[in-house]
Amino acid sequence: MKIRNILLLLASAAALSLPLNASDDSAKGTPTAPAEQQLDYIEQNGQKFVHVSTISTVAANTQFMQNMQLVNQQRQALVALNKHKEESFTDEEKKATDEKLKELSESLKKNSEEMVKAYGYSIARDYIPVFTKTRIYRKLADAEYVEKQKDTANAGKLLVKENDKFFLIHVIETAKDNILFQNSVGMLQRQNTQYEKVAEVLKNMPDSEDKKKLASENAELGNILGKNKEEIAKLYGGFDLAHSYLMEVEESKLYVKVTEEEFLKAQEQQKENALKAEASALVGDAKAAE
Repeated sequence: MKIRNILLLLASAAALSLPLNASDDSAKGTPTAPAEQQLDYIEQNGQKFVHVSTISTVAANTQFMQNMQLVNQQRQALVALNKHKEESFTDEEKKATDEKLKELSESLKKNSEEMVKAYGYSIARDYIPVFTKTRIYRKLADAEYVEKQKDTANAGKLLVKENDKFFLIHVIETAKDNILFQNSVGMLQRQNTQYEKVAEVLKNMPDSEDKKKLASENAELGNILGKNKEEIAKLYGGFDLAHSYLMEVEESKLYVKVTEEEFLKAQEQQKENALKAEASALVGDAKAAE
């Protein structure tokens, strides 16, 4: 690839800056509350992840995902550009690549600093985002949207995104329930795919004992699938795989992977913060009683 072509591909990543500003509280995450008695963390595959921030609105969560995607794209672009530099043969190519590397590095540095300030997120660390509150919207046909607009009870439940229209069917309000929903829908999709594949195979199989056995097994799977569909529809406002959906994250918590040493330090810091908060509250109570 010619130098001008690779620079054209990477120029957009270098030029972009994060749309948030660290002083814009509406786009920021909030740090772990210091008054909590216990350190908020999760364990996964033997690794510990400590809570660093909570992102509390749909807009802020959308912004965070876009920002995270941008800085990671810029990091990948830096790797690609450095590799290209090693393969450059002319002084002109090397100079142009160095200039673009400098521009991209400065942009990534600035954006990374904003991410640390706003969310406690660094591209040098590993994280787990946990959804704690999400909204499930079903996609509507234009006629359905017009019909639902007639009912004032639907005010606040209708959503328009570009040319698509949606209706809020359910709000999931805990991390545990969000994980349960994701696992349940994943299971349903796998069962549905398996059932449809076997049904297609059965159409082309000649009559035999093997076909009868497979048909019986698939019928049993169909019964299980039907019951699971009914249960999930009951739990999540009529959720059905036959429709298209939009998931909006209203609140999420960000957890960073830590070493054992970092984890112990975080525990001690949390205890110290809790004691300070308790002492401050006692002083406030004493003053109020005077």
